[in-house]
Amino acid sequence: MIILYDNNAPILKIFVYIPTLFHCLYEIYVLRIYLFLYQIHVYNHNNFHLYENVYQLLKLFFVIYLLFFLPKHIHLTHIRLLYIQNKNKYIKNIIPNTRDILSIKIQNNIINEIYGLEKYEQIRTTRYKKLIENVCLKYKLPDCVININIGDFPVKGVLNFCRNKETSDYFLIPNHKFTNDNIKINGKTFDNFNEQKKYIRQCHKLELIEKIYTSCIPHKSKIEYFDFALKNKDICDGYCYIGLPHKLCNAMNISMADKLVENKLAGHDYVEWSEHLKYKFTLYNDGNSLSDRMRLLLSTNSIIIRQKSNYEEFYTYLLKDKINYIEYNNINELRPIFDTYNKNNIAYTNMVYNNKLFVDKYLDYNEILFYTYLLIKGLNS
Repeated sequence: MIILYDNNAPILKIFVYIPTLFHCLYEIYVLRIYLFLYQIHVYNHNNFHLYENVYQLLKLFFVIYLLFFLPKHIHLTHIRLLYIQNKNKYIKNIIPNTRDILSIKIQNNIINEIYGLEKYEQIRTTRYKKLIENVCLKYKLPDCVININIGDFPVKGVLNFCRNKETSDYFLIPNHKFTNDNIKINGKTFDNFNEQKKYIRQCHKLELIEKIYTSCIPHKSKIEYFDFALKNKDICDGYCYIGLPHKLCNAMNISMADKLVENKLAGHDYVEWSEHLKYKFTLYNDGNSLSDRMRLLLSTNSIIIRQKSNYEEFYTYLLKDKINYIEYNNINELRPIFDTYNKNNIAYTNMVYNNKLFVDKYLDYNEILFYTYLLIKGLNS
């Protein structure tokens, strides 16, 4: 489960374990009482061997609990502490007539009303509504108002898919694309990220092209790479979609667009995201704010080369440089990175394996729902 804590207060990481440990001691005590009572009951019926079998089975279940569920409860204590601590900064009332804020009113564990964005960004609105509905199917939410920023740039006091690092008054909710993604892979769409990652893994290529690849629209933050790619075609590839509705996004001039089209690095025809699966290296950098595709790249068999960013999602602080990705600051670092890791098969294999474990452990869709439940409950308790 995702752990969120205040990096400026590391001592809290010790104290958050205390209530969980007391809870576990209580559960052990209750379990021993039940076993004792059951022992008396069975013994009186002269069936001691049955007691032994049941007792061993219960011990096995308890060991499984300690190994798999107790660590999860300890992780969850972190997130509850953080949001209880900062919940006074969260806006709990309906936010009317605001372009980017979706207000969802929960009553009796169902969505009672939706305010603010019936027409604007209908796709994002529908997906966040589905996320909350899925949470309500598994857990009981308190009566409350959930304020979600569905725009690209973080908004203070509400739920956002990303925020600037070290800002505790911006609250992080999983991106709506974990529930339903408009990025098609071989023409397919998926109901949740579990289905999507499974399909991505089925599409992995055994022979990968030894180049760096990215596909995007021409955000200002993307242009530097394509300028570099024009001069380093032996290690770089990519595709910049300049068709409708994005065109040049007021960031790329016509002259550069023509050069990219001439070198098959841009075009007006849409190219699917699945092209990433052909390459040994994939590039990840910001879009308008934070790009939202890290979850997809973590599911591939490629090494992620990530430009340093001031933004974070709810899980990305857990990712580590040279463990899950390779970080760079200056575009000219790309060639040395490529030369180093293209020859290092052990580092490549380890990174792909680390990311597979990370995705399965932290980005399972059931964990996404549990995280969202605890987030909303913690802010409104």
